[in-house]
Amino acid sequence: MGKKRDNISYTDWETPERLDELEKWAAQGLLLDEIARNMGIARSTLYLWRKSSEAISTAIKRGEESIIDRVEHALIDSAIEDRNITAMIFYLKNKRPNDWRDKRENEISGGNGGKVSFEWGAKEKPSYINKEENETDVDNK
Repeated sequence: MGKKRDNISYTDWETPERLDELEKWAAQGLLLDEIARNMGIARSTLYLWRKSSEAISTAIKRGEESIIDRVEHALIDSAIEDRNITAMIFYLKNKRPNDWRDKRENEISGGNGGKVSFEWGAKEKPSYINKEENETDVDNK
């Protein structure tokens, strides 16, 4: 299975049996390196074949989705059945990010939703502010 094969093409892998094999490998959690090795090709060749063949790309994606679903169910089971606090937090942060994320985003606006303006004292005003004002004045003349 891991041997290099001469003169094979992605079309050789577009049969129903071969596509099922690709999907099965991806569903088992094999990485693309491992799938390529099982196919007898280099990883770079597999990347090219996935771009060239919708059937190969779809078979691998279906397998990857299958294992992602299994992991998601295992995470939920662990959170509920095993009272795994880490799993609970991870699940909630991903499913309800507005309620559970660590970082909150706040927006500040002026009156009636307009821009916020700041007033600088003469000594506090950064030099780049004066430069921008001068450039604006020149542009307006």
